[in-house]
Amino acid sequence: MWRAAGRALLDLVCAPHCAACGREAWEVAEPLRLCLACLARVEPVEARCQRCGRRAGPVGSVPACRRCDGEHWPFHGIVAGQSYRGVPRDLVVALKFRQRVAAAPALAAWLAEALAARSLPGDLLVPVPLSRARLHARGFNQAALLAGWVGRALHVPVDGHALVRTRHGPPQGAQRPGRRRRGARGAFTAQRARVLGRCVIVVDDVLTSGATALACAQALDRAGALAVVLAAACRSEGHPAARRRSELLPGTSCARGAGLPAGALAAPAARGRPRPGG
Repeated sequence: MWRAAGRALLDLVCAPHCAACGREAWEVAEPLRLCLACLARVEPVEARCQRCGRRAGPVGSVPACRRCDGEHWPFHGIVAGQSYRGVPRDLVVALKFRQRVAAAPALAAWLAEALAARSLPGDLLVPVPLSRARLHARGFNQAALLAGWVGRALHVPVDGHALVRTRHGPPQGAQRPGRRRRGARGAFTAQRARVLGRCVIVVDDVLTSGATALACAQALDRAGALAVVLAAACRSEGHPAARRRSELLPGTSCARGAGLPAGALAAPAARGRPRPGG
């Protein structure tokens, strides 16, 4: 925890650095904290499949997503801010493994904009929890950081205690899909008093196989949540851990929580920062 706080303090008092590449950058795009070179590498926003969250084509078109034919996700919608590659991937790596908390605002801004563009049920943001061991080792929960930024942007409350991880396991990224599903099954419990009757948006950094998200959705469903939406900062384009239709959560008429209009968090023009003594 102290390491994360120290990193955040250095971000404030030292020379500005790009959140993605880490190089000194006196001209940054706020609030994304990206240097002009990294900002230029960010790919244009694309339309995404509303069922699986993968890229589906240029904005304005709604092509069929053939990759999720036959997949049945236990969510009322899956939203992703970016694909897990290029600059977004650099930001996730910087956030999770280099304790560069300045990487969170950009990822959260893209995710908030994607959520604002969809009409989905959601009145509570719930980050995917870390185990105590991993939280102690990392110093912070990256999903909780993202949920906090998204909640402030969309004016939706965040509850970091609604989900509890009850079992510590190896990092999911190193596991095959089958092992991921088995490792995540039953690893979470939801606090019934906090989620009963709520339309929950589960926030995570990366959606890969979907095993962790599936386990969270099942825990929330058992605790009485009316609807579960998955919101991931980045979406891997790999194979999912989708389930049969019988495991889908029941539909609801839950109204979507208050949000920002689409495009409200578009990256502003870069503005220069004066050099010391300049």
